[in-house]
Amino acid sequence: MGRSVESVASMIDCVACVAGAVPSAGSIARAGMSATGKAARCFVATLGLVWALGAAGLARATDCYTEIDPVFWETDVRSLIHAVTPEDIERIRGELIAYIWKAPVLPDTLPEVQTGVANPFPDLADPPNLERIDELTVSMDGFTSRMFLFVPVHARRRLMIFQQGHFLDLASSNGDGTVRFFLERRYPVLVVHMPLYGLNTGPFPGNGYHDPMFTLESPTLSPFKYFLEPIVRAVSYAQQVLRSRRVDMIGISGGGWTTTLAAAVDPRIRVSIPVAGTLPMYLRRQEVYCSRGDWGDLEQHHPVLYSMVDYLDLYILGTYGRGRGQLQVLSQYDSCCFWGVRYLTYRDILKGVVRGLRRGKYDIFLDSSHTSHLISRYALDEGILPFLRRRRL
Repeated sequence: MGRSVESVASMIDCVACVAGAVPSAGSIARAGMSATGKAARCFVATLGLVWALGAAGLARATDCYTEIDPVFWETDVRSLIHAVTPEDIERIRGELIAYIWKAPVLPDTLPEVQTGVANPFPDLADPPNLERIDELTVSMDGFTSRMFLFVPVHARRRLMIFQQGHFLDLASSNGDGTVRFFLERRYPVLVVHMPLYGLNTGPFPGNGYHDPMFTLESPTLSPFKYFLEPIVRAVSYAQQVLRSRRVDMIGISGGGWTTTLAAAVDPRIRVSIPVAGTLPMYLRRQEVYCSRGDWGDLEQHHPVLYSMVDYLDLYILGTYGRGRGQLQVLSQYDSCCFWGVRYLTYRDILKGVVRGLRRGKYDIFLDSSHTSHLISRYALDEGILPFLRRRRL
């Protein structure tokens, strides 16, 4: 753009000046002018800064956290929804299962189980009401998923699955606080990490992008199963061995995406709570400033899967059924992705479709209490727990 770093820095200082902020000593020394002359020069420099940002494609008229870019209202949301009858839902679910597992039904093999293991999470020291920890292991084509079941004293027969996202620990997403929250309420909690994260292993480097996994895709294998099969097997274990009367699931970030997909393909998951995990693809336009952080790893925008099903349909599949429900939690000021209030372009339409199906409850909870990427205590207290306690869904 033909402007030096020093020049742009001066303009930024001047913007603060015009806005009434105290100018830095460095900006005064560089400008070498009186207060009146400085203000005039600052005004001109500010116009230059606006021009520079506009030329870089960064200038915007929309507040991405409180407003909706008009381009997002242009989509005919109803035309994207195909799961409008029970028959549609069964058909779409069957197509997803066939694509992911190359079989007509979900896998029914139980995980391997070792009871009474040590706590593997340093940031979850001294879990409340804990009786024991069991390890559930699922092996798949060189991928190994190690899940950890925290069983409280006097445990309820109601399992909560906590699915972590792309994090190296639990604390970064308040995963530790979330697990504690449910243990205090006597929920057994199964802690699950995404493939190649936590203690999970596979044929690719850990703790990175999942895109390389999709090089394994073939007519006889879909890598999506490595994200979902541990959950499916864990649900079978909960029902057949733990005799759980109900299985619910909560996940954050990539774990929120996993929660959305798992609840869509496995209706045994009663209540699903994806947190800051997805938005429909029409709200993820990369050329639009307000959706610049929403693309994600390949599992979030895989061309084959999302040509088969829209995220709006996935929300309906995860909601539909007697006693089922889904609460989508979004953080208005999220530091990562899916921020703002763009959900308003589809929420009421989707709720109307679910009401028409007459089975299941769908809602959205907007968490405006923080500026991070996590499950907040406010969301747990004010949105998630009340939804879980509903007598009728």
